[in-house]
Amino acid sequence: MQEIDDSGLSSHIDKLAEQGFKINPHPFNKLAAWSRVLLQLSTSGHSLGRLEAFDSKLRDLDSSLLQIALLHSFILQYGKCFTSVGSGLIKLDANTVFKGEDPLRATHDRIMKLRHNTFAHNDIGDLLRADILVRDNETHLQIKHTFTMAIPNDEFPRWRLVHDHVERYASVQLNKRLDDLQTEVGKPIVFR
Repeated sequence: MQEIDDSGLSSHIDKLAEQGFKINPHPFNKLAAWSRVLLQLSTSGHSLGRLEAFDSKLRDLDSSLLQIALLHSFILQYGKCFTSVGSGLIKLDANTVFKGEDPLRATHDRIMKLRHNTFAHNDIGDLLRADILVRDNETHLQIKHTFTMAIPNDEFPRWRLVHDHVERYASVQLNKRLDDLQTEVGKPIVFR
């Protein structure tokens, strides 16, 4: 398995390094951790957008599996922002992010419940079912495997509100860190 390390970034980074850029130098490493949160939110937002626009085809396995994959991607990427993280990375605290936002918090809790019970772990959930149907014939028993899913299209508008709220929160936190860094390094910071 190939892992990304500084040497593996060479084809991507070399030209920038020649211009004097360094990868995540101190004190900017904390800023990189916020960028990672924004990456997770960007990925989850893209998946949610694809779900919102998805033209579902009933009884089409490929269509169903793609829709589940998008749902899976949205929920796991969004949930990563609030679950355990590695050293130096950022975990958002739902109590802080949703302080005074009870309806948004309830929707967030629903998304996280789906993450914990259905998508990140193998528990019985309310969106996916795998069943065995059995019919007793005179000479034999006949079984069929069935898979049923419920795509919660009616929840997507609330999910979008929650996602956008979290994205705004993370952007504000990143900008606060930028302000702190400008003070710390004594120079304005610009993105180009």
